[in-house]
Amino acid sequence: MKARLNIKLHAVTDAKGRPLKFVTNAGQLSDYTRGAALLRSLPSAE
Repeated sequence: MKARLNIKLHAVTDAKGRPLKFVTNAGQLSDYTRGAALLRSLPSAE
């Protein structure tokens, strides 16, 4: 039996749905760590 590889894509988009930043994560890992890192990488809101 072959192992299946799963990935998750976390993305931040603008108001029109265009991607601004994205990161991938191994499917079996928690969403929290990569999602939190993605949010921290964004500039501060004005």
